Amino acid sequence: MKFLQALVTAVPDLKFYKKGTDYCVGWDFVQCVRGVATKVKLTGLKLAHASSLPDLADDVNGALVTVTGFEANDIGAMLSGTLPPSWGRLTQMQRISLSGNALTGQLPVEWSGMASLKILWLGNNKLSGTLPAVWSSLSKLMQLKLNNNSLSGTLPAEWSKLTRVKNGLLLQGNHFCGCVPPEWAGKLTPTVDPAVSAETCATTNACDKASSSGAGPHSSSHSSPSPSSASSSHSSFHCTVLHCFKCDAGNGTKCMQCTRGYMLTDDFECASISDGACRQSVSDRNGWLMLALLCTSVLWNLV
Repeated sequence: MKFLQALVTAVPDLKFYKKGTDYCVGWDFVQCVRGVATKVKLTGLKLAHASSLPDLADDVNGALVTVTGFEANDIGAMLSGTLPPSWGRLTQMQRISLSGNALTGQLPVEWSGMASLKILWLGNNKLSGTLPAVWSSLSKLMQLKLNNNSLSGTLPAEWSKLTRVKNGLLLQGNHFCGCVPPEWAGKLTPTVDPAVSAETCATTNACDKASSSGAGPHSSSHSSPSPSSASSSHSSFHCTVLHCFKCDAGNGTKCMQCTRGYMLTDDFECASISDGACRQSVSDRNGWLMLALLCTSVLWNLV
C-alpha cells in the first residue's frame, strides 16, 4: 500500500518497528482485519528523529485506502509539519487522533472531503488560521478537539450543521474573537474560552476588519497568514499580554488597554485591581506617583 510506504518515509524511525514486506504480520504500527490494513498507531513508539505526516500521492485513489484510523498522540516535537490537504481524499477514514504534537499550519479545507470521519483530535499542537466553514459538511463527526492551539477568527455559523458533535467540540485555549454564533444554540455546546461566551463578547472580544469567519470552499489551506505573521494588526486577540484588551499596533507584547478589573502598569502589562496587588514598577522617578494612583484606585473600589 503506497500510503503506508509513504508513512515509513515520513517517519524514519518506523524502520525499527517493521520486518519484511507484509505489513499485517511484521509491522508493529499497523493493525489489520482479515488481511486488510485498517489502523495505524504510532502512539507509544519511541521516535528519535523528526517526523511528519505523509502526503497521499496523486496517483493513489483515496477511496480505496482501507485505513480507517490514524493515531499518533503525545509524540511531541518529534512529529511536526502541516496537516496534508491530500488526506481529504481518504473517504474511508473514520478517526484521526493527533493530539499533543508540534503540528503547524492551517486546518485544510480539503479535509471536508473525509465523509466518514467521526473523531478528529488535534488539540495541543501549534495550528493557526481560521476554522474552515466548509467543515460543516462532516456530517458524521461526533468529536472535534481543537483546544490549545493558535487558531483565530470567528466561530463559523455553518458549524451548526455538525449536530452529532453536540458537547464534543473543544475550542478553548485559542485566540477566537467575537461570540459563540446564535445559530449554535440548542445544537452545539462547545467548550470555549470565557471571552467568547461572555455576555459582553460582542464588544470586549470584538474582531477587527481582517478577521475571517473561516475559509471558504475554494480557499487554500495555506492561503492566509497566521496571526503571528500579521505585521499591522490592531486587534486585541493578537495580544500576548495576559488580561489585555488592546495591544499597541504591531506589538503584541505592549498592552494599551486592559480588560475590566485590571489596570495598565508602566511596563505595559495588566495588574489586578481587586486583589490589591499594586504591581506597578517604582524604579523610575514617576513610579511612586503611579503606585499611589493604583493604590488609591484599589481603595476606591473597596469602598
